[in-house]
Amino acid sequence: MKNLIPVDNLLSNNKVEYTVDEVTGINRSERVVSTQGGKMFKYGKLILATGSNPIIPPIPGMEKKNVFAINKDVHYLQDLIEKLEKLNDLCIVGCGFIGVEIAEECRRRRPDLNISIVEMLSHCLQLVYDEEFCINAEKVLKEQNINLLLDERVDALLGEESVEKVKLSSGKEMKADMVIMGIGAAANIKLAETAGLEIGPTKAIQVNRYMQTSDDDIFACGDCAEKVSFFDGKPCSLKLASIATMEPELQEQTYFQYGE
Repeated sequence: MKNLIPVDNLLSNNKVEYTVDEVTGINRSERVVSTQGGKMFKYGKLILATGSNPIIPPIPGMEKKNVFAINKDVHYLQDLIEKLEKLNDLCIVGCGFIGVEIAEECRRRRPDLNISIVEMLSHCLQLVYDEEFCINAEKVLKEQNINLLLDERVDALLGEESVEKVKLSSGKEMKADMVIMGIGAAANIKLAETAGLEIGPTKAIQVNRYMQTSDDDIFACGDCAEKVSFFDGKPCSLKLASIATMEPELQEQTYFQYGE
């Protein structure tokens, strides 16, 4: 939470007008954006930066208290942090980038916390690194007293109102008074779909090399936009801040190209 940047002054100091509201529709023929608060905004060019949402698996017991995902909501995450201070056994589902980073941050905040990560693959970070690197990463996690349960899957979350245990596919049950889902994120494409924009094979907004969507006057960037692999030129769903920060530069190139 200490890394949050207050954007109000940042925007106003740079003469950027902003409105805090939810966009509910895009009328492409009239070039109008409408919001939940009843406001309407005309546009010449429009950029969609709707981000992503955490993937929530259909595991029985997900409705119980103290079960969290990594929602990009300050109040939601503050509630997670406050409850984390009072608990003893944390289970993280997923050992990719998100799961590993959550585990390490929780270890820094709570050196005494019992932390376990459940991963259905044979290694942590297996989808992004080769086996040698994955094994080294697992060694670092174990040195931080983080328990790894690999080749395992969560079958159910057990307990009364709040989660108390996690049932694994192997039949084992482990104590957990908090569960954090860290299995990935999906592009937030609801607005783009409603507007009739093309969605790519990775279920993100399809864009060209200049970040243009299927509508020449609408662009997309960040987690909601489909990426292209540097290695094989095929669509991929990689969601990294380093990539997102470069994409507006491509949009700026397009504006110059068309003399906007």
